[in-house]
Amino acid sequence: METNERIIAEKILENGFEIDIDEGWNKLTNSQFGGTPGRAFSELIQNAIDSYPKGTPWQDRKGEINTTFNSISITDWGEGMSSNRLSLLATAGGTDKSAGDNKIGQFGLGFISIFNPKLQTEQVVVITKCDGYTVELVFEVTDPEKRPEIKLRLLEETITFSTKITIKFSNYNSVFQCIEHAKESLTYYPCTMFINGKLLKSIWLKDNPGPSSEFEENGCKGLISISNTWLNFKLLCKYELITNTTLAGFITGCRNMKYNLEDYNSNSTPYLGDVEVLLNVDDLRLTISRDNYYLDRVYEHAKNLLNKKLRSFLFMELQKSKNIPVVIANQYIFRCEIRDYISDPEPKEYYHREENKLIKLLAETPVYRINGRQGLYSLLQLKTMLRQGLPFYYSPNRANLRWLGGSFKHDFVVIPDECKIVSGAPMLYDYIFEAVYLDVVNLDSITGNQKKIQDLVTRGLINKSALSPYCKIIGNRQLSDKQNELLAELQKILKQEEIIRMIGNNLHISINSIKPIFFSVKDEGIYLSTGLFDIQGKPISEDYLSNILCSTDDNKPAKKNKRIEILIGLNLDHPFIYYLTECRNPQRGYYTLTYLSHELALCQKMLVPYSPFYHLVKEKLAQDMRKVLMNNLLISVKN
Repeated sequence: METNERIIAEKILENGFEIDIDEGWNKLTNSQFGGTPGRAFSELIQNAIDSYPKGTPWQDRKGEINTTFNSISITDWGEGMSSNRLSLLATAGGTDKSAGDNKIGQFGLGFISIFNPKLQTEQVVVITKCDGYTVELVFEVTDPEKRPEIKLRLLEETITFSTKITIKFSNYNSVFQCIEHAKESLTYYPCTMFINGKLLKSIWLKDNPGPSSEFEENGCKGLISISNTWLNFKLLCKYELITNTTLAGFITGCRNMKYNLEDYNSNSTPYLGDVEVLLNVDDLRLTISRDNYYLDRVYEHAKNLLNKKLRSFLFMELQKSKNIPVVIANQYIFRCEIRDYISDPEPKEYYHREENKLIKLLAETPVYRINGRQGLYSLLQLKTMLRQGLPFYYSPNRANLRWLGGSFKHDFVVIPDECKIVSGAPMLYDYIFEAVYLDVVNLDSITGNQKKIQDLVTRGLINKSALSPYCKIIGNRQLSDKQNELLAELQKILKQEEIIRMIGNNLHISINSIKPIFFSVKDEGIYLSTGLFDIQGKPISEDYLSNILCSTDDNKPAKKNKRIEILIGLNLDHPFIYYLTECRNPQRGYYTLTYLSHELALCQKMLVPYSPFYHLVKEKLAQDMRKVLMNNLLISVKN
């Protein structure tokens, strides 16, 4: 047993890691382009294009493809093959190409893919110039599952081309498959290629029916044209198609996409709408499967170059036709640059550059309506119309155009149309107008913007009296018996010294008594359940507190000796308050005050939106009040 183990071990160690060459050949040829074996001929096209010396312009590289009923050949006029390259041709994985020498292929597996058994290849003949000689290399396939036999001989005749490869098939359909893939592959190569004597025009040579723009710079070549294709971006590397995606997919790298204008905004990429882009990046890093790209500096450079060219193309298109939604979408993307232009619109060298003319156009194109006026206005016009000291008012939803009955100081209110391009963007107009005008008021959301309301009050642009809803205290004679009964129950609880002291401490007010009352709100759209009022029935604000408190050296409020009476109101029109008046639960008074303590801060904010007083009516008041009420409730239950 030990002898057998020693013999096996010695054999393994002697030979090392062995490879079954015939089995490896079979797997390599079967696995490459298994579903589309005709694509193997595209690898020979790459070899023909790569045969030219380093630095040869793509348009100076040419080739010729010819077919018969059972064969196809490709001819090039490159460098031919040295003896070393000819040897590598017959070596699986052998190659003298490197990533940085402007060659398409790198892996040395392209040539053997033509022996895919599905193609039923019978013979491959390579005739090439080699070290001053004409060499013929013949590959005869005797068994599709094994390596072909190779014969080499020197030819006496002189050839005018550099290399010609002819493939003969036992299946004539293989010729059709190869020629179809050849046409598809050659779509993107900007070289000269003839098929059966006819020039095949690549996409770079075809005449586009609509406007188009071609550019080439620092290893990048691109073509921008008008199209309504969904997958509107084709990425190439050394003119081989890598991926067909959307423009948004390319600029984001298909990572963390928002699927709206935020994708364009975060990458400073113009939005053009119906556009198609073809971009070749020679130095783009690829995975070995050639189905992905890395977001490295080459990618960033290509994206920046594309952004510059797209700006120029968009400028030309908008000059022809003022597409208002497209203008607004790009105002969102380039709002900061527009702000810089509007702040100093005098002619500058910067805005004379082709890619920066777009900013001037976006700033000066009339796209916005003013409430109550005819015509359209540009961002620049609106800036000149805006009086110093007044905010820029706007209402995208037209939901609050008559805020405070129109009693806020303003010259005009802009009513922009909804931007639906690529699903728009959250707060699109807020971002545009805040960037351009800085001091802005969105009337649709102003009622919930406490800080802005306080600022407008401080600046004297709105009156406090206009902000508070009209509240009317309802006398006991106007109430029903059930409503008076609820007030009586609440009054009994609110007379307790512990509750008065707790509320006074939280509100920093020296309270003498708390009286419950019912009130009604005249203003529509105000949804209140409760509120704090003074004895005259006015909602309590910081003005009221200033009469009660005084400042100390440490800036903390100090109580004056004056003890006052406050009212805690219940909105008679609120459905839950109505339910409480009808409820016969013996403890409803405690439930009512617990609910009101929870709602008080929010309601006080709506009653006096200009005042920071509601900050005092915080959750702590609700917590303390609930705690006191629960203690009293437990005591009453025990008794």
